[in-house]
Amino acid sequence: MPFGDPRDVTPMFGSIFAAQKFDKAAIVKAALANTDRLAVGLLCLEHGQAQELHAHEGADKLYFVVEGTAHVTVGKASEDMGPGTFALAQAGEPHAIANRGRDRLTVLSVVAPPPPAKK
Repeated sequence: MPFGDPRDVTPMFGSIFAAQKFDKAAIVKAALANTDRLAVGLLCLEHGQAQELHAHEGADKLYFVVEGTAHVTVGKASEDMGPGTFALAQAGEPHAIANRGRDRLTVLSVVAPPPPAKK
């Protein structure tokens, strides 16, 4: 079965660093683990890159900063966040993330339940 298949009861182990890649032209998004109840991904942002304000109806999203400094907006609140910090946007709540720092930014993104598969 493919990695992340919800019917596969084998534990999943992995490293975020294997998926850590950067591109000066665009944010790099990598899927790390997916089930029918959870999607875990990695966002890699160069200086100046941002994920625009958006919302997920019916799904919560958690950003966890691994490396760098993130400028995160959730609803009407914004905060600069460093490694080891997280922000939670509840279902339907607008949220955005940007790299305004000098260094590269790596963020773990968790969405539950996951968004529908793109066709």
